[in-house]
Amino acid sequence: METTWGRLKKEMNNNINRSFHAFHSKSDWTTFIVNALKKQIDVAIDQSREAQIILPGGTTPAPIFEALAKENLPWEKLRWWLGDERFVGKNNSLRNECMLEQSFGSAWEHILPRFMSWGEELSADIAAQKMHRLLTHYFPPKTCPDFTLLGLGDDGHTASLFPSSTVLQESQLLAAATSEVWNGAQRLTFTLPFLNKSTVVCFAVRGQNKRKVIEKFRKGDCDLVASRVLAKNILICWDS
Repeated sequence: METTWGRLKKEMNNNINRSFHAFHSKSDWTTFIVNALKKQIDVAIDQSREAQIILPGGTTPAPIFEALAKENLPWEKLRWWLGDERFVGKNNSLRNECMLEQSFGSAWEHILPRFMSWGEELSADIAAQKMHRLLTHYFPPKTCPDFTLLGLGDDGHTASLFPSSTVLQESQLLAAATSEVWNGAQRLTFTLPFLNKSTVVCFAVRGQNKRKVIEKFRKGDCDLVASRVLAKNILICWDS
């Protein structure tokens, strides 16, 4: 474990602003998350710097991406990252980057010049090493991601940090490759030490099938990987 549960609980209670938001429509859920992201963009712009945004893979956040594509954002001042990726061919439909491109549609042309891809390397380890170097360059000490959007799996995993993964023990690297194969593909993922640097983490969750894991997450169940994300501000947004 990265820390004991006692320390986790103390940090969650004393240092972390966690808020839970329940919605009963996809539209309200989407609007809330988009506005939360835009707020952090405004903070970065007011500080005369680019906003660093981390996005998740999968299909759940597609409505958020589609809504963002319609916004009049300062695209040239936004830098985009993908919190995890499947180690598959660059044009493989299972690749998270491909899903992002599809969801953003024509707005992808604004994102692509400042999108930090995991690339197409000879091995997952090489791809992870390259990403670690990029993160080290763009996030020197005291520099944090402005907004990190994450999903939540039925088993409590987030990004590609699964309950039994050895990557959970990583304390130095900012990005890593899993030694395990999940759903047919080796994974690349940002690690907990990096995700925990985020100014705001927003968990975007949808569906009644997530009720049990949401209840555990709200209680801070230490068996859930997601409970080990200890960013300064955490939004849990569930569209039931």
